[in-house]
Amino acid sequence: MFTSRDIRGFYGSDITDDKLKILGMVLNKSVKQILIGMDYRDQNDKILNAILPSLDKIIYLGNVPTPVVPFLTEKLGIMITASHNPPGYNGIKFFKPKRILYANELQEIKEKYQNALITPKETEKSQKIDLKIDEDLLRRYTISIPEIKDGIFDLCGGAACRFIDLFPITIFNKPDPLFKFHAPEPTNETLDQLKTKTIKTEKIGYAFDGDADRVAVIIKGQVIPGDILIAYTAEHYLKEGSRLILSFDCSQEVFNYIQDSGRQPFYASVGQNFLIAEAIKRKAEFIGEYSGHYSFTKFMFYSDPFYFIGRISGTKPQDLLDFQAQFHNIVLRERVNGRVDYSLLEQELEKLTDQFVLLDGIKAILTNEDASILIRHSQSEPITRINVEAKNMQLTKEIFDKIKEILNKIT
Repeated sequence: MFTSRDIRGFYGSDITDDKLKILGMVLNKSVKQILIGMDYRDQNDKILNAILPSLDKIIYLGNVPTPVVPFLTEKLGIMITASHNPPGYNGIKFFKPKRILYANELQEIKEKYQNALITPKETEKSQKIDLKIDEDLLRRYTISIPEIKDGIFDLCGGAACRFIDLFPITIFNKPDPLFKFHAPEPTNETLDQLKTKTIKTEKIGYAFDGDADRVAVIIKGQVIPGDILIAYTAEHYLKEGSRLILSFDCSQEVFNYIQDSGRQPFYASVGQNFLIAEAIKRKAEFIGEYSGHYSFTKFMFYSDPFYFIGRISGTKPQDLLDFQAQFHNIVLRERVNGRVDYSLLEQELEKLTDQFVLLDGIKAILTNEDASILIRHSQSEPITRINVEAKNMQLTKEIFDKIKEILNKIT
């Protein structure tokens, strides 16, 4: 049930009551007190009641968005959620104060779990335990969020519904544990109603994912790319000289623009744990991930769309569209099955350029053609992601076809 980042799987098979009891006992030995929150996803109450009997002291937040947990955690926090995964999935995320656990910290929990000699009795059943939500603690979070001034907010029936009163206009604002009415991932294909409303009202639309730690921004029916939002935030909300961390899958054109604006951008591998570690190392003021994670680090290292929206909610739709119009590169993205050998790939790419950035993949920068190539393995699926970026569609397609030939050759 453990992945490289958290726990994820199907309750009743991958995630069982017996496994959760062992996990609870391991966690109980590690810390004296655990903060617990969960979103509205189906089966979460069963997961909660399976793990509770193993814990001596907890603070319970009830149904909350994921960012609330790291913000309020003092020792260890767990969030029962499968994030943006489709209905049927369940999971648990682990937090320390203001951040998610690093890979080595999660691995330590996993090893303790695997080595645990405790085996729950077969007759032992999960019991329902009545819990009191710590409302005073929750208020510490909500009063820290800047006023959200305007916009239309798609809550997707997910965890953002807990804070419906923060938003002026909402849709899909009732908890939907099975996500019958709206997918838990905000993509161009799942936001038709919000896109239509942004066209009719000329307001900015904001769409949360299932556990509300990501947000997509829509203007006049158009989803604004995550890296454009990062660049806009850098130019309008960060001082010159400020450091910020971008996920490796952000556009090279955007990276160069931020650099030319007098800020100091740095790449990090995709994933909150990698981005946060790099931000702490670099003492960065902002973290942005192409997929929709954003954080002002003075508030919290972990992604918090509520705080992010509060900071930028005075933005006028046309200002953001005009800003986006400065970027002209064409980006083609594709997923192919399987994984490639990076060493063989690098040998082939060296025939095209000698300028590389190596993180959780390979980014080749073709300076003469004002283009870049990113090839990286997915961390959650057995696939390889290809991003090709260039100044016009013809060149982008030519480079893309060349990369496909290289991949066919070495796989």
